[in-house]
Amino acid sequence: LCVVSELDNPTFFITLTCNPKWPEIVAQLFEGQTAFDRPDIVCQVFHGRLQAFLTNLRRGKYFGTEHKLVYLIYVIEYQHRGMPHAHIVVKFSEAPTITDPEYVCSAFVDKHISAELPDKDSDPEYYAKVTSHMIHKCVVAENGCKHEIGSKCKRGYEDHVVQDLTTFNDKGFPRYRRRTPDD
Repeated sequence: LCVVSELDNPTFFITLTCNPKWPEIVAQLFEGQTAFDRPDIVCQVFHGRLQAFLTNLRRGKYFGTEHKLVYLIYVIEYQHRGMPHAHIVVKFSEAPTITDPEYVCSAFVDKHISAELPDKDSDPEYYAKVTSHMIHKCVVAENGCKHEIGSKCKRGYEDHVVQDLTTFNDKGFPRYRRRTPDD
């Protein structure tokens, strides 16, 4: 909170999640083992991937070099199922803020973030990875997003709103551009 009060709100909140099927993990497992059996391997691989991601982020690989890094803070946590993930907040200079006109923020978000599926025909490998790893699947369970069958997803993933531009709610959270109901 001290950083935000001094240097303003972050530009992005990023979550980096460990995938138990990463080849660096799978290659080191013995027959019959899963990633959940080897937290030592999982942590080493996750740490390496996190450091590579942070290096790329600092060097401008994802958002360009025109945006200078003001601050970057992260924390590593473990999910209920035991896999590590990192919450990362990043502030870039020259990035629009919520006080700018909404269309400026929307254009910035749409340039850097996509909540749309890749084209299945032109890039089937990327499409398969996104649909396998990045699509929320509603679950009725104690830690699930639904309390009972037929109830609404408490995380809002059932709202398939088609819109050509990212919009923001009254608290400043984005509702990403989705140009088809499948996105």
